[in-house]
Amino acid sequence: MTSRAIATIALDEPGAAQAAVTRPFLDLYAERVGADIVDGRFHDHPEITKRFTQIQLSKLDTMREALEQYDRVLWLDVDVMVRPDAPDIFEVIPDNKWAGREEIAIFMAQNKFWRYEQIIEHMETVCRQEGIGPLNRNRAIYFNCGVQLAAKQHAFLYAPAKNPDDWDWAEQTRVSVRVCLAADAGRLEVYYLPDAFNSMKYAGELNYGRTCWFNHYCGMQGADRLIHMQMDAEVWRKRYGRPNNDQRLRAG
Repeated sequence: MTSRAIATIALDEPGAAQAAVTRPFLDLYAERVGADIVDGRFHDHPEITKRFTQIQLSKLDTMREALEQYDRVLWLDVDVMVRPDAPDIFEVIPDNKWAGREEIAIFMAQNKFWRYEQIIEHMETVCRQEGIGPLNRNRAIYFNCGVQLAAKQHAFLYAPAKNPDDWDWAEQTRVSVRVCLAADAGRLEVYYLPDAFNSMKYAGELNYGRTCWFNHYCGMQGADRLIHMQMDAEVWRKRYGRPNNDQRLRAG
């Protein structure tokens, strides 16, 4: 078996509170699929003033460093909760493909055309900052990087950010731009994750029954996010068993 890791990061108080809920489920999943867990650390970006943006950019560094040690690395945001009977994503996705959930289709389905324009404009800004491109607007793809799976050959997607701005999703936009350009150039094959592996509350997709394996609580604000996570975790504990040192979760 190739070496595997699951990387995540929790560097502020809200992240720590979310990790208290999601980490027991993550630990058990990692054990089941034979993956180490890599806890991301803070990387200072002195040109950035927003703490959230600095944390996001630290994800690039965490993934790049993890791929120096492991053949494949799955990234999970701290607000992603893995269902106890989720399949082994490393076995589902071919190891030659980078995997992420495409997000523009969600915005368009919700008639959020302003959001589409905002994202495309920031992708073009990133191209200028990085000195890459040009971006083909008609072929632009934007990924939600709360769940992404990469192999060693994809480490270039996580190169240090050049001239980053204070835009909240500076990391996610950079990965999306680099994926788009590499795919257009024939240097990268993409596996488009189904919503089951990145089921997002803001898209109205969370389903705690049979179809969604990774529930992602993005788009929820403050205490509401944590409350929903805690409620759903309790549902899973009742169904599968309590994830602690005394009792392992029961799949099925």
